[in-house]
Amino acid sequence: MNPVHSSITAIEVRRLPIGLGVFLLLCSDQALALEPAAWIGTYRFLVTELFLPLLPSLGWTLLAIGLTSLFWWRRQRRLKRRLHSLQGLDELTGLPNHNALIGFFNHELKRAQRFGRPLSVILLDLDDFDKISREHGPMMGNRVLIELSELLRDGLRDVDKVFRWEAERFLVVCTEAGIEEADLVGERILLMIRNHDFPIGWPLRVSTGVASVTAYDNLDTLIERAGQSLAEARLGPVSSLG
Repeated sequence: MNPVHSSITAIEVRRLPIGLGVFLLLCSDQALALEPAAWIGTYRFLVTELFLPLLPSLGWTLLAIGLTSLFWWRRQRRLKRRLHSLQGLDELTGLPNHNALIGFFNHELKRAQRFGRPLSVILLDLDDFDKISREHGPMMGNRVLIELSELLRDGLRDVDKVFRWEAERFLVVCTEAGIEEADLVGERILLMIRNHDFPIGWPLRVSTGVASVTAYDNLDTLIERAGQSLAEARLGPVSSLG
C-alpha cells in the first residue's frame, strides 16, 4: 500500500488547498477501499466542511456577476433599440417603424396631391393577437408578428411598402393605387395569410381596412378612414377586407 495515499485522512485534507485536498482524498487508498455506504459520509464531509463554508462568498460573487451581466445586457438592448429607432426600423420585425412611415408618407402624399396621382393605404390588424399571447405566451405572439412581417415584405408589389404601425397593426402604403387597386392588394394579402401555416393551431384571423387619398387628406385623416373601414370588416367573415 502506498504510504502517502494511505496516510491521507479527512482531517488532513483541511490543511490543503481545497482542490488538491479533494483530489487526494478521493484518490487515496482509503477512499478507494470504502464501501458504497461509506461514500455517503465522505460526500457529507465535502459538502459540510468544504463547500458550504464557501457558499456565502460564492453566492455574492455569482450575484455580482449576474447583476453586472444584466446591466450590460440591458444597456446593449437600449443601444440597439435606439440604433433601430434612428435607422427607422422596428426592433422585433425589422420593418420600417412609425417614424419612418411619417417621413415616407408625407413625401408620397405631396407627390400624389401635386401631380394628381392615386395613393392608398391598407391598415391590417391581427384580431387574434391577444388570444395568441394568452394561450401560447408572448414569445409565440412575437413569432407570429415576425412571420407575418416576412410574409408581407416578400409578397407585396415592388411599389408598395409595409410598416409596423402599432403593436399588432401594420400599414401598407400603396403608391400609384386607387381604392380598387388597393382592394386587390388587400385581397392578395388575405390570401397569403390564409395559405400560410402559422404555428398557433387555428387559422389566423386578421382584418384590413382600405382608404384612398383625397385632395385634403393627411396621414391622420387617411388612417382614421382606414380604421373605420377595418371596424366594418370585423363584422364580416374571418380574415376580411373592408
